[in-house]
Amino acid sequence: MGGTHGPSKESLMSATCLILDCDGVLVDSELVSARVAAACFTDAGAAISMAEVLEHYTGMKADEVTAAVFAARGLTVPDGETERRRLATMAAFEAELRPMPGADAALAAIHALKCVASSSHHDRVALALRVTGLAHHFGPAVFSATMVERGKPAPDLFLHAAKAMGVEPSHCIVVEDSVAGITAAKAAAMAAIGFTGGSHCGPDHRHRLVTAGADRVVHHMDDLAEAVLFERSIRRI
Repeated sequence: MGGTHGPSKESLMSATCLILDCDGVLVDSELVSARVAAACFTDAGAAISMAEVLEHYTGMKADEVTAAVFAARGLTVPDGETERRRLATMAAFEAELRPMPGADAALAAIHALKCVASSSHHDRVALALRVTGLAHHFGPAVFSATMVERGKPAPDLFLHAAKAMGVEPSHCIVVEDSVAGITAAKAAAMAAIGFTGGSHCGPDHRHRLVTAGADRVVHHMDDLAEAVLFERSIRRI
């Protein structure tokens, strides 16, 4: 019976743009980043624990995190503090960063435009993708919050990425591990898939992402292609 079959998985995927966060989604970096951040801030006189960094500042733009941490303690930000932390984080990444389990296979299985949109500095994102072997999936399609005025949870970065990729926001599906990222995706009128597979994610992480507006949540990269297909099909994009 002609015309009764729906579109193939490949044809559904090809019409959408998948926008992925880097830290905590493509690379299992949040514990490394938080450990380095806590050490850097504490050394600079703004004592903070690794747990506090993860709880309050995951997914935010680096200079905004710096300002918030020092402001909360009534301190002036030392000159070059964000850059000092960035360089320390990159050194740690070179030594110990690993890709999220299943990320390479998941990216290969999803036939769609793909890009990265991260709150981190572009150089840090490029290094993370290089040392984990994931850079070839994206080429130059890597966008940093340094390219926009406001970082997540504002929608600016995702809207910038969609425009650069030549895709309408309504045709984009975001994959995020942070509340700030999910909030930004929904503010950009994009579908949002929460990801809880990072080593930093606790038992309540799924609930936090759903509360922030995640349309669905996956715990392992093995399930990402199916989740993208489902979001793509129900939106008919």
